[in-house]
Amino acid sequence: MNPIHLAQAIVHWLEYQSICGRSELFSEAYLAQPIGEYCLALGNEHFEPEYPYPNAYQAGVRRRRSLDFALFGTSVNGNQKVLIHAIETKFVRGKRGFTQEIYDDLFRLLWFQPNREPDRCRRWLVVAGFCKNLRSEKFLRSQVQLGKGAGQPRKHAFKGLLSQDLHNHTRTKTIHTSFPQLRARWAEAAKNFGVNQVPNEITVRLAGRAPTSARPADACCYVWEIFRPQPHFVSTHPR
Repeated sequence: MNPIHLAQAIVHWLEYQSICGRSELFSEAYLAQPIGEYCLALGNEHFEPEYPYPNAYQAGVRRRRSLDFALFGTSVNGNQKVLIHAIETKFVRGKRGFTQEIYDDLFRLLWFQPNREPDRCRRWLVVAGFCKNLRSEKFLRSQVQLGKGAGQPRKHAFKGLLSQDLHNHTRTKTIHTSFPQLRARWAEAAKNFGVNQVPNEITVRLAGRAPTSARPADACCYVWEIFRPQPHFVSTHPR
């Protein structure tokens, strides 16, 4: 899978739909069409939307936790299907904030392990929307306040975590030594996924972006790859 091509496919789809007057319908579910068509065009891989996470991550929920999209290939011995691409998506709109939801998706992609051949699984966060919304306080420029009361300093929630530069694309962010207000975001993400630990750090690479430059009203898409250390995964209890 080429993440730049995936980002381009999503943007072209959104542009076409916008020309047809359907931009009011844009949502996370609306991304299923371009992502599904792109993934299925890759070959004989099997594509599944809303693929349930393994049973180990389903404790205490009424509605099963699911990946937005999963792409499967054949196992090394050729007799089973194995998860080779795990994709979580967001369509960012300007009406509300998405900070915790993005932290939730990053945590899920970092934390979970497929049951078969886990080292082959690549993990992707795909975020699309209009440029003015992606680069606003609803997402990339969102901030957390570092203290209580008016006039306290604020910290950008995704600075040092999600690169926007394909030439300087990889970020490794420590979690348990970060500001308490940011660590609380990770602790909440762990809770939302039904676990009580957070990793010590996370490494994220901007793997695809379209277009290369955008005006505020243009449709945009970012594709970040999330890396899970193999085979060891050090974690710490949230405070």
